[in-house]
Amino acid sequence: MGETAKRLQPDLRMDIRVGSHVNSRVADACDMRVQDALARMCWGPFLLASAHEGRRAAVLARSACACATNPPLICVAFKKGHWLGPIVRDSRRFAISLVGPDDKVVMRKFAEGAKLRDGDAMEWLPMAQFDASCPILAASSLAIACDVVRRIDLEADCELLVGAVTAAKCAQVDADGALLV
Repeated sequence: MGETAKRLQPDLRMDIRVGSHVNSRVADACDMRVQDALARMCWGPFLLASAHEGRRAAVLARSACACATNPPLICVAFKKGHWLGPIVRDSRRFAISLVGPDDKVVMRKFAEGAKLRDGDAMEWLPMAQFDASCPILAASSLAIACDVVRRIDLEADCELLVGAVTAAKCAQVDADGALLV
């Protein structure tokens, strides 16, 4: 991204924390982990996952963005007709995890066109979860769990999930995006 484009991009972290474009009640209402996670959502790609009654499924999200701060809401697009859809419908929950730039296996395994195989597609992958919620990538620097608020059929090739943020994991990173230990 060019220097001019960087300057023109809004600094979402500043807006959420300081309240330069939102009132201070909104900033106070958000937990700091949620604020950090929402501010970093412009990074991608994300693994969208859900679980219900022993079944788990995941797919790379087409896109994800923060859409409100009070209450904190996110919007995620994924391919219509994917086997993840019924699991999200039944559980009324989902989670997104940031996929690392060098994680080519996850990118290939959970691509939209990947074939559903018998068993759990995530069994080989180190996974974690928030409480008894949806699976997240254990090594992910950013993960957000949500309750479904709306499911929108766009009459297109994808559908949208709007979720109320219930938990967030946000690792500290330096200015270059490298994880700080």
